[in-house]
Amino acid sequence: MAAGKYWHRRHPIARVTTGVTMFCRRRKLLRTPAVALVTALMLVPMMGAQAEEDTTEPGLESLMDRLSDLETLRGEFRQNTLDGSERRIQSQRGEFQLARPDRLYWYTEPPYEQAIYVDDDIIWNYDIDLEQATRQPVTDQWEQSPALILTGSREQIDQRYEVEQTSERGDYATYTLTPRVGDGTVESLSISFDGLVPASIRLVDSFNQTTVVNFEGLERNVSLDESRFRFEPPDGVDVLEQMGS
Repeated sequence: MAAGKYWHRRHPIARVTTGVTMFCRRRKLLRTPAVALVTALMLVPMMGAQAEEDTTEPGLESLMDRLSDLETLRGEFRQNTLDGSERRIQSQRGEFQLARPDRLYWYTEPPYEQAIYVDDDIIWNYDIDLEQATRQPVTDQWEQSPALILTGSREQIDQRYEVEQTSERGDYATYTLTPRVGDGTVESLSISFDGLVPASIRLVDSFNQTTVVNFEGLERNVSLDESRFRFEPPDGVDVLEQMGS
């Protein structure tokens, strides 16, 4: 394994990349979170039992109402990363597919080619140009991959975020999610919906960068190939196991 491949993972800037992969990129530009989907974007929920301590949070209830009938979603995304002055410093685009519960495929086109695979409790981050794949538990990626919200359960979202509906104009609504624990990468996160489908995700990270992901060409509740969410590392790809003990 060439040392150059691991530099991106271990450099202080690249530390952020392991889970923020869906909304960001390397080479001196931070991988700011999205997709999830950033990353902005991953797994539309199967509605589970609600958290015991929360029975009346209107923002969360409204958000889950918009997600409750969503079984699958596929489409394309455009992603822009902005600096603290709202100047665009990076643009990316790609495609995604998701199914509830807990399945996601998120592909970013060259020149920063990368693919994310989520299948139940495992997430693979495949850096195609680095020929490197990282395998981790999904539970370790919630802070770093905001797109996981799109496939998370009500209880998972409530455990990690305070949810407030901050605007509503006809069928268009925006929700702001604030981390309950404020010592991570994500400072604030908002998700906008056009009717019952997500229109965009906007994330501000602790480096004062903003990532905006706009969805387009969406197809809702269509049949998807289940194999799309599974990943087998190709021959010659270095695999980093980060499954914990």
